[in-house]
Amino acid sequence: MRLTFSRTIVAAAVLGTSLAFGAEARAEEGPWCHESLETLEGNVCYEPGAQPEGEGKRTLVIFLHGLVDGGTDWQHQQQRGMALAAKRLKFSLIAPKGRSGLGGKRKDDQIGWPTSETARASMEEEVVAEWMKAKETLEARDGKKFDRVFVMGFSNGAYYAGSLAVRGRLDVDGYAVFAGGSAFPGAERLAKATKNRKPVFVGVATKDSTAKDGLGLVKLLKKLKWPHASSSKPVGHLVADEQLESAMTFLRGDAKKPKATASKPKAKKKKPKTTK
Repeated sequence: MRLTFSRTIVAAAVLGTSLAFGAEARAEEGPWCHESLETLEGNVCYEPGAQPEGEGKRTLVIFLHGLVDGGTDWQHQQQRGMALAAKRLKFSLIAPKGRSGLGGKRKDDQIGWPTSETARASMEEEVVAEWMKAKETLEARDGKKFDRVFVMGFSNGAYYAGSLAVRGRLDVDGYAVFAGGSAFPGAERLAKATKNRKPVFVGVATKDSTAKDGLGLVKLLKKLKWPHASSSKPVGHLVADEQLESAMTFLRGDAKKPKATASKPKAKKKKPKTTK
């Protein structure tokens, strides 16, 4: 299914399609969370999604959006796409809101994530605490904890998620980045000092300007022998369904291992009888 707007075409993640997040015509400021999602404290959007039946492990994905200009509702496309994926791939979703003034062009009304060292120092504690509070609220409501928590980011959110990963900043179970993420200046130094090495999935969009950065992150993770997996697809600035599915499989450890085949011992050759 494709959603079209006056200035650009934006694809939403529906079964069998890809998740693409782009711009649209400016609109007046409205609710941060799409109407189909619940809004928790701090403008954290929530979609219960689906969970594995029986004794399956409960999974929560914390999704970090790409840059959002003030006066637009670009974030709704990302929220809706991930909400649909949550139902299909069986996880619950929280999609928090970034902070203003953190875009690449440093627009006062552009909402993004604290990717710079200065921004992290001034607001990271508050930002992360907001996510953890939302998680705890849901666990208290449901009466049970999530067994696995993954942080996933797209575009600007991917650059921030990658930073969180190499710094071992969070007590989570893994990370995934799509159309973003990089071996930023100082990343190797920080990563070498990190003991909390959680698995990282890197989804590289080879037709996007972020491809070089994503490949640089893969190269760094490989050099450090960090647990990771990557997938390169000839797509633009989007989260491809196949990459999202691969990320969930990798982080959950659900990949099917080939059956081991036992080799039969070689029969000993009988020595020919000798006759005297």
